Amino acid sequence: MSSTAFGMNYASFNEFKEDVNAAISEAKWRRWMAEAAKKAYDRAMKLCPVETGWMKGQMYIEEGVDFFVIGNDADYASYNEYGWLNKEYGGYPYKPKFHKGGYRPFMRPGILTGEKYFKRKVNNWVNKFNKWAR
Repeated sequence: MSSTAFGMNYASFNEFKEDVNAAISEAKWRRWMAEAAKKAYDRAMKLCPVETGWMKGQMYIEEGVDFFVIGNDADYASYNEYGWLNKEYGGYPYKPKFHKGGYRPFMRPGILTGEKYFKRKVNNWVNKFNKWAR
């Protein structure tokens, strides 16, 4: 069974986090990440192509110590996200014909929505902090 998953990891923000760590609590970081993951999940659910409803039903959010993963366990989720390429053989002389299937991304736009939300929350807080620190 294949799986399509994308992660949002706030550990990658460590350099920035160290600069403002004294002022931003761990609980605030986790709350912002949870809100961003929920926004990403909601956007991916909204954009998820529906024919039978199976793929939409396979969406999930996984929470770890310092990460959230938004994923989809449907076997064909990656084909919807990235498209597909099929090679057909036949005819003379022997030449393959390529057929590319359409793609309907839903996970990546959802993750981008969550990332933008998280960055906006941090940026707004930093701006407030800078005004307060002056």
